[in-house]
Amino acid sequence: MKAADKNGLQENSAMTRLRDRLRKLYHGRTPAAFRFQLVAVVIDLAIIAFFIATPVLQDKPS
Repeated sequence: MKAADKNGLQENSAMTRLRDRLRKLYHGRTPAAFRFQLVAVVIDLAIIAFFIATPVLQDKPS
């Protein structure tokens, strides 16, 4: 195998491991998966609150 092929396989393997790990975190029932899901929900709610609050805060004089 050529060096470029080995490097491509290593990158593919690393990407596969990352995708597998993220899939387990998103859909899993382990404590680590629960923490990950909780953090994702908190971040989503913070983003939603930011988009709701931004127009309200911009209307007030500074």
